Amino acid sequence: MLKRNQESWSNCLTDQLHKEAAIRIWNSTKTGNKGSIYNPIKNIYEDIAPLNNYSNKISIAELKKSLRYKFLSKRCSLSNESIQKNSKLICDSFAQLNAFKQSSNIAIYYPVKNEVDTLTLFNTIQSAGKYSYFPKVADGKLYFHKIRNLNQLETGYYGIPEPGNSVIFTGINEIDLFIVPGLCFDLKGSRLGYGKGLYDQALKNISSSKLYAFCYKFQILNELPSDKDDKRVGHLISESDVVSCKI
Repeated sequence: MLKRNQESWSNCLTDQLHKEAAIRIWNSTKTGNKGSIYNPIKNIYEDIAPLNNYSNKISIAELKKSLRYKFLSKRCSLSNESIQKNSKLICDSFAQLNAFKQSSNIAIYYPVKNEVDTLTLFNTIQSAGKYSYFPKVADGKLYFHKIRNLNQLETGYYGIPEPGNSVIFTGINEIDLFIVPGLCFDLKGSRLGYGKGLYDQALKNISSSKLYAFCYKFQILNELPSDKDDKRVGHLISESDVVSCKI
């Protein structure tokens, strides 16, 4: 049975890597992972099967590529009304957490490509007398800079607004909480980003308990493929749930 499943996926990967059928066939090979994930959340794509039984046949990088294509397409189809409504729910949920109330320094991101909008959270952070930090890419690495006004941002890496060169970066250990973006996540905290590994590298020595993923509910899966260098998040916040991941 396993061999047949491996051959089925291999053929599918070759012929239709970026098509809907690829993930549908992958789902049909599910081995099941009962008991390894708690607090399951149903999502419109169902869950992704564990990779450990297929690693000799399947490229994790290729599967990630397929998932990125699928979830970015779905997110880009969202209406502005839906984005604003759900983003407010997500930001409000985060602001009610004790972790937020007890923290002074919070790293967020500038939303692009229909990501959860964090700009209302920026205003909340400022109003509460706390400090906001935005990421900036320099020499292929991610650094965080304290921002008091959005006018301090300018077009940077891949056209994403980021702190200007005149803004001094802050030591990462000075930041209490990090809000991270992504294309999809799972209940064990695995995160699928755009594939550059910038957040994985920058946050590798930061406790996952300090990492909060902002995402829409459809972006949460039961399990994602992951590599040893992928940094897991400790919490998922969607428009309907706040989930602490089982790291």
